[in-house]
Amino acid sequence: MSVRRPSSWRRALTISAYAALTFGCSIFSNAAKVNYRVTVAIDGPEGKASGSGVWSWRLEKPTAALATPYSGKFQGEAIPIELPGGRVVYAILRGRSGSHDMASMMPEHLFGDIGRSFRGEELLHGGDRIADLRDIAGRLGERAEVPCDRHPSWCPMLVEFAEPGRAESVRRFDPAPGRRIAVSVEITDDDVTRGILTRLPWLPNYYDRMFDGSRSSALGKPLSNHLSQAEFSRGLK
Repeated sequence: MSVRRPSSWRRALTISAYAALTFGCSIFSNAAKVNYRVTVAIDGPEGKASGSGVWSWRLEKPTAALATPYSGKFQGEAIPIELPGGRVVYAILRGRSGSHDMASMMPEHLFGDIGRSFRGEELLHGGDRIADLRDIAGRLGERAEVPCDRHPSWCPMLVEFAEPGRAESVRRFDPAPGRRIAVSVEITDDDVTRGILTRLPWLPNYYDRMFDGSRSSALGKPLSNHLSQAEFSRGLK
C-alpha cells in the first residue's frame, strides 16, 4: 500500500498556517478577564429606583513587541433605570466628565493596584495589570461603592431622551437638590447583560454617526453631537 504525500508547496503552506496559528495564540497567551455587575441607584423626589447590568473587561499582554503593552476588550451595554412615572434614565458607557474608558477601568479603579495608587497604598502586583485583573476576577461576590464625588470620571454619565424615539433628543440627567445617586460594583461570574435594543431599537442607525446625524463631534456642540451607539453598546454582536 502506498502513502500519498502532499506536494512540497502544500507542505510549506500547511507548516506556515500552523505557525501562524501558533503565533497568533501565543502572542496573547497572557490574559485575564473579569465580569462585574454595576448597579446604579437613584433616590430623589420621584422616589427610589435602581438598575443593574453585567459588564466584562478582558486584558491581554502580548509576548511580541506591539505598539502598546496591553490590549483590552470591553463588553457591555448602558444600564436603564426606570423612575416612577415611566421616566427612563440610562447609565451610559462614558464617565460623567467625558472619560471614554470609565466602564472598562471600574474593576481596577475599585479593587486593583490602580485604585491603591490613588489612595497611596502599596501595590500588590508590582504594576502587572494581568496578574492584578486575574486576582480581581477571583474575588466573586466582593462589592464596592464608587466614590463618585471624589472621582466623577469613575462613574457613568446619566442621560435620558425627551422623546424616546428620537436620538437627537438626548440630554443629561443631573442630580437635582435632594436627589442622591449611588453606584456600586460587584465581581460576578454572570453573563454580560444584553437587551438595550428592545428599548432603543434605532440604536444601530448610529453605529457610524453621532445622535445628531453628524459624522464627527466638535467642541461646543450639544450632547447629541458627542454620543453614538458606542456609548450604549460596545463589544457585543
